[in-house]
Formats: sequence, C-alpha cells, structure tokens
Amino acid sequence: MNTIINSMRIFTLLAMMLTVSTIAMADNYPLTTADLSKIETLQRQVTKLEFDSSVSNPYALSKAQAWLKVALLEYNEADYSGIVQGATQQAELQLKQVNLATNLSEQTPHPYGSEKVRQDLWDIVANLKQQTLKMCADNKSITKKIANLEVQLVWIGHEQWESGALHAAEYEKAAEDIAEEAQLLLNTCAPKDVLVIVPETTITASINIEKHTLETDALFAFDRYGVDYLVADGKQKLDALIVELNTWKSIDSITINGHTDKIGTESYNKTLSQKRAEQIKQYLATHGVGTQNVKALGLGEYLPVVECDLQQTSKKLINCMQPNRRVELVIEGEK
Repeated sequence: MNTIINSMRIFTLLAMMLTVSTIAMADNYPLTTADLSKIETLQRQVTKLEFDSSVSNPYALSKAQAWLKVALLEYNEADYSGIVQGATQQAELQLKQVNLATNLSEQTPHPYGSEKVRQDLWDIVANLKQQTLKMCADNKSITKKIANLEVQLVWIGHEQWESGALHAAEYEKAAEDIAEEAQLLLNTCAPKDVLVIVPETTITASINIEKHTLETDALFAFDRYGVDYLVADGKQKLDALIVELNTWKSIDSITINGHTDKIGTESYNKTLSQKRAEQIKQYLATHGVGTQNVKALGLGEYLPVVECDLQQTSKKLINCMQPNRRVELVIEGEK
C-alpha cells in the first residue's frame, strides 16, 4: 500500500512540475538573430544621430540609447523573459520622437518581465522633471540624465522580477548614482540673484549668487590635479578670487564644480574632476577661506558648454573642447 501511495505522490509531483514548465514555456520569448540585428540597426541610428546638431529631443535620443543598452546586455545574457524585445520596441519608439519637442511629462512604461520598484526614486524623477522645466528646460545634460534614470529604474524592476531584490541591489546603486548626478547638474542652474524675504521683520535681503569660471588648462598642468601642479597663472587667478571673497560681508556657501571634456572614460573624468575640485577647496583653506560651508563636486563630462565633433583630429578635438575643461565656483552670500 505504501508503495502505491508513494508512486501516486511521485506521479502528482511530476504532473505539477510539468504544469509549471508548460506555464513557463507559455511566457518564453526565444531570442533570434533577427532580435540582435534589430538592436544593432537601431544602435547605428542612435550613433549617427548623436552627431546630428538638428536633433531637437536629446531626451528621446538618450532614452533610446538606454533602452538599447538593456536590450543588448539582456540578449547577451540569453534572457528569454521578453525584456529584450520590449526594450528594443521602446528604443524604436523613442527614435521616432528625436525630432519632436522634448516631452518630460512622458510616462515610462514597464515592458513584460519588469515590475515597478523604488517609488522613492520615481518620486525623484518626477521632481527632477518639474524643476528642470522651471529652471533648465534647454539643458541637454540634465534631460539625458533623467532619461537614463527612468530606464535604469525599469531595469531594476526586471532584475527584481527575475532574480529577487538581492540581485537587483547593484542596479539600484547605479540608479541612485544617476539621480545624484542629475541633482548636481540641476543645482548649477540656480539663478544669478535670489530675493529672500524674512517674514518676521518684513525686511528683504538681497542674496548674491555669483559664478566664477576658471579654465583648468590655466590652473593645472595637463592631466594633473594636485596643488603642486597648479601653474603660476592658476595661482594668480585663485589669489585674486580670494582677495575678492575677503570683501564680501558674509559667505553662506561655496560650491566648487569640477568639469572635464569627453576625452577619456566617464569614470576617469569624474574622478579627475572631483580631485581637482577638492584641490581648489584645499587651496582656499590654506589661504584663509573657511571651508565648513564649502562643497567640492566632480561633475566630469556631464555638463559641457560646447559640443564637438568627436570624429575630428585629436589636436582639433582637444582645442574644441577646451571650454569644457573648467572649474566653476558658485558663491552665495552678501556683498
């Protein structure tokens, strides 16, 4: 009798496994060479459009690139969940909008194989869009960051749907970094002057916000960042700025933003810009400027002031990108 019961249990278990397998097969999206070919075709379109100055919607173009990144990496992972086809379709839709007006109110869909997670980061996206429209609607760098953040959040949802929250953690860290970088870029759009009203005394105080831009080519030796590598002209410029700061009645804050060009990797440029900003902070400290309210931020290549054709010769490219290699000091206080 026990033998019969055990046999029935095994049969039932096998039937359940077969049922689950059948359900999984129903949700299976096999990958084909046609899928890869479509991704590559769309990627060629994106690459070409990146050098097209007539593109009026950089938000859509960046979103297309972000979707293609998801599609290609998941294709290489042999992901049969449907995310590859879904991401590819979204990239194709975004490419159709690159010559339309930028639409930051656009909602980001979740293709099959993804779930909505990290509502706190989606709230940040909404706030970034709202503030960008108010202050920096024409800032391509910020809209690109927002586009990348939205798609990264969808990717988190896919990884959690597929493998759980622990596996999705590294994707969350990437999204948090993008959100922080977008916020830093947004902060650079502060108006030149802000009128602060003090309700208790009904007195208005004019708060001065000044931005001083120093070319890093005139500050540091090439590809260097230490104080020992500050060139004579760079020291003179900083000394002149310190003299001016000493004339202010009060200084509420100083933000030092380091910027690079696009030559080199993103990570290298971000690190270099951060170290240069920190060195300027150190220089101010050793010359009598209190640094308790001084922030040093490395923005890398994310906020260029000029765009250059990356296909031109190395010398011309370096010269063209010269304005992008800079350190900006945003000073807030009362003069």
